[in-house]
Amino acid sequence: MATTYSTEYQNLYITKPAVKTPRQNVGMRYLPFTYTQVLAGTAADIVYLQQLPPFSQLLMPSSTFYFAGFTSGMTLSVGWGAYTDSSGVLQAASATGLFNAAAVSAGTGMLHGGMMTIATPDDVNEVVTSIMKDFANQTPVDIFATFNAQAPGVGAVLVGYLVFGNIG
Repeated sequence: MATTYSTEYQNLYITKPAVKTPRQNVGMRYLPFTYTQVLAGTAADIVYLQQLPPFSQLLMPSSTFYFAGFTSGMTLSVGWGAYTDSSGVLQAASATGLFNAAAVSAGTGMLHGGMMTIATPDDVNEVVTSIMKDFANQTPVDIFATFNAQAPGVGAVLVGYLVFGNIG
């Protein structure tokens, strides 16, 4: 018995595409995350939020980050871990690749639509400047947050979801 593959299967799983397979009619999906700081943390603590499957395209303005209870002076950065791209090349991690040093110490707030809302909707600051990040990854990509400058307080909460699409 012979084994054969569809073009898409061959491109995605056998040759790990040297050719790009078009993203056709793949709806957006949501990866929720919930994090509560249980013990006192330290500055530069890292929290892995989610893992994107192969061939993902992350839509940051559609993703949502809600925060509450962080200590004074606290900032938050979100980035990704190292991964292998569609050409088989190892891509470096970036701790600040999705957004960098957003102030999260003002009580309760939310990042959505690329803007940080604190207290009232008229208090918005642009945080995300790129519309999407196309990883074109062969291997899963870890998305993580880094608590910068100050230690997160006990009971601090980071909740939200990542919106992504992919061809697989």
